[in-house]
Amino acid sequence: MVEINSPNCTVEMLSVTNTAGESPYGLVFGTWVRGASFNTIRTTMVTDCHTGIYLMDEDIAVPPWWNRSPIRPSRNLIAGNGIFYNSSHGLHIVGGDENEVRDNLLDSNNGDGMFVSGEGNCIVDNRISASTREGLVIRGDANKVINNHVEANGYGGIILKSGSGNVIRSNTFRDNGCSGCSWPTPGLGIESEESNLACRNFFLNKVKDHAWDDYGSSTWDEGGRGNYWDDYGGEDQDGNGIGDIAYSINGDTEENAEDRFPVTRQALLALRKADLDGDAITGLADALLALQVSCGLRPSDSCSECLSSDIDVDRDNHITLAEAIYALKALSGLSP
Repeated sequence: MVEINSPNCTVEMLSVTNTAGESPYGLVFGTWVRGASFNTIRTTMVTDCHTGIYLMDEDIAVPPWWNRSPIRPSRNLIAGNGIFYNSSHGLHIVGGDENEVRDNLLDSNNGDGMFVSGEGNCIVDNRISASTREGLVIRGDANKVINNHVEANGYGGIILKSGSGNVIRSNTFRDNGCSGCSWPTPGLGIESEESNLACRNFFLNKVKDHAWDDYGSSTWDEGGRGNYWDDYGGEDQDGNGIGDIAYSINGDTEENAEDRFPVTRQALLALRKADLDGDAITGLADALLALQVSCGLRPSDSCSECLSSDIDVDRDNHITLAEAIYALKALSGLSP
């Protein structure tokens, strides 16, 4: 077991499997981050542990003994890891804020692929598949879940348990759920009573339900473009790629949520990465933003919802002129 309880540590190019030793909880974790921040776990392989990678808040006692203040794991980077065949969750974040989980492959974990509680976490470009339970469970506010591939998870793809201001965007859901279960097991399920946004997602090959919104209080489009649903039965008489009637989303209330602008052609969402400012239009404003970032006139994080990484090709947190030119070519259709 790899244990991290200090900031600014890096764990990389390491294989952790069937680890020896136990935590105070009697469980064996692959990599355990205890209330520490600014750490990097990168390009590791974690298999056959209880929980693959575990970030948790650490309860620190300050005299007198009853004064306790949890230290939350924040701004850690978990990137490029393979997390397989663990007996519980692949990745578990408890009370963590502004962590970045990127480019990981989580497969065949005997629990949830990821369970994340906290605020402002960014979960981008991961592949989550074949989890016994849900692919990803989220609790907390203002988390961003973008451009993940979520496939063949037993009890559903992504489940938002609670929180507000979460963005679930540009993900692909395929073959998630349990056909024989008596409860909803959708590709994307929102159980929160608060307002959240789910848009530009691809819903393919549903097992039971593509989506479920318990309270109908979340938004399923961004005012002009919603999601692609492969079972949408409405017409598109003007041929603009947006359905003429809304796509209804089941829930526990009498009035269902709906995607008011269901996309009828997958190609309309294919350039979703090039829409850097999140205005549902790919155009000159996005090109200008790419150039401003590359020249240092704007910070990289000014691109909405972690999407600045789409033009930071080498992932060095600095957008060069060459990368901006590549983005401009993509915007104009000269490159994929």
